Amino acid sequence: NAALSTYKKLSKDNPKDSRPFMAQALLMQEQGKREEALQLLATARKRQLAANAETQAIDALAARWGVITNQTSSPSGTRATEPLKESERPTP
Repeated sequence: NAALSTYKKLSKDNPKDSRPFMAQALLMQEQGKREEALQLLATARKRQLAANAETQAIDALAARWGVITNQTSSPSGTRATEPLKESERPTP
């Protein structure tokens, strides 16, 4: 509870910083609260986008948890985290 209170305070005190939301998401994920973790990652991602900052760390974390949604798309319309098909792989 102390950690959660600290993260919430940090997110309020630093409205452009996504890290407190990422920390909260990690805590929720560790507690098995997947939906809450997803919501917190989405909020962290929105903050990153609003700050014109990279979202790769958030997207990678979501991918590792197996919860990435269609937020990240490649130009072909496939999700960026999906493995390339054999025909799509570049030749050396």
